[in-house]
Amino acid sequence: MVILPETDHFGALATIKKLSRSLGALKKPDAPVGAVFAHATFPRDGKDFGEVVGAALKRSFERKESLWEKEGLKHRLFWEIIGNLTSKGYTGPDAASFDAGAGQELSEFFLDQINELMVREIARSPEKRGIMYYGAKSISASLPVVKTLGSAGAVSTKVFLVGEGEGSVWEVKNALPLLLDDPRLRETFFTFFLNEDTAYALVCKENWGATFSCFHTSDNGLVEGLISKFQQEYSLQEQLG
Repeated sequence: MVILPETDHFGALATIKKLSRSLGALKKPDAPVGAVFAHATFPRDGKDFGEVVGAALKRSFERKESLWEKEGLKHRLFWEIIGNLTSKGYTGPDAASFDAGAGQELSEFFLDQINELMVREIARSPEKRGIMYYGAKSISASLPVVKTLGSAGAVSTKVFLVGEGEGSVWEVKNALPLLLDDPRLRETFFTFFLNEDTAYALVCKENWGATFSCFHTSDNGLVEGLISKFQQEYSLQEQLG
């Protein structure tokens, strides 16, 4: 147990990442025992020491049941994880697979609606810190999610638009472009969103015939892990809020 005075939710998350990475470097490959890290903050998660510790323990059990831990995703590369999530059929309250696009019950516009909901959640609580990555084949000012961002007031969530871009993308309000030339990004759409209260990830792989194999989750450990792996993959600044 570590007590960190003057540390907020995201500061604790950053510490957990460092502790986990350091332990991974010390641990032998064939060691049967690992560690699951979790945190809680005062006064948000408890009014006294016992309540805060109880909240941290509860999160540690939830983290142990996360797909991130259960399927050993933390040992894989970012695009390996994406391939796993979009190729398996997941069912459950915290993680599920679905198809969208031409001929499917859900159209591709459903994906835009999900992303707009995420942006509206950010705008609804503009004071909340958080982070969102929105990845698409091409980033432009005409995207529905970009238009929704443009109509929002100032927000504390850091929003990054990932993909190939046009000149106008630099003028987008409330977001920063990450222009990456990677063929894998041209056939994969994703949204990762994390703040103190909400964790959500949507990943869709484009197939033939304008259809998409999709996966979405509110699994906090998995969303945190996806963001960290993406940052590592493209040598981005490590941040969670």
